Amino acid sequence: MPQQAPGEEISILASEVVLQAIPFFGGAIAAIFGKAAREQYDSRLTKWFEDLGEAVSKLQIKLENLAQDPELVETVVAATAAAGKTMHEEKLFALRNAVLNSVDPILRPDEDLRLRFIGIIEQMVPDHLRLMKYFSSPRRWYEERQLSIPSITTTRSLAINGLGWENDDAARPKRLMEDLVTWRLTGLVSETMGTDGQIDRDFVTEDGKAFMRYIDEPASFEN
Repeated sequence: MPQQAPGEEISILASEVVLQAIPFFGGAIAAIFGKAAREQYDSRLTKWFEDLGEAVSKLQIKLENLAQDPELVETVVAATAAAGKTMHEEKLFALRNAVLNSVDPILRPDEDLRLRFIGIIEQMVPDHLRLMKYFSSPRRWYEERQLSIPSITTTRSLAINGLGWENDDAARPKRLMEDLVTWRLTGLVSETMGTDGQIDRDFVTEDGKAFMRYIDEPASFEN
């Protein structure tokens, strides 16, 4: 297991150079930030490989066989690069499942979808993932959490209510929903639809459904 990927070393070195070029930051402070960045990256990457190795072992597949699969190795490299840049467990869980769902050549998505989905996970914040689960079935989301469904509301405010967000920050959920549309994971969210139409509609596109399958635990995974 490498301590650092070459790209990450370059990134950290560049950060140190930038810090040293700023008058406020002295060389010592830059070194401290650089050391902290390396330590945090090493720690995240070590945990990532440990969790991934444990998960792969549950699939009862020999690691030597996996290493001979160039498409899987490509997926692992892409997922590892993304995992090294986040501390959010939701994103790490999604990336781990993406690798597990790429193990079987028959079930894995095409290369363009695999790498595109991993790139999307890297750009996401955890609330993007929560929104995707909500939009897959708004009514189920409300029922599983035993939440009362507002009688008169917009699609956006219904989602804000269901996810427990503060209603006074309407700009953020709007931005998150627009991101999902941009990534072609959800369709356009209607603000004029009645409550029944909003709560019973599946807003997720075909790409979005493939994405959700890709980041979910594989059916053969034994807890």
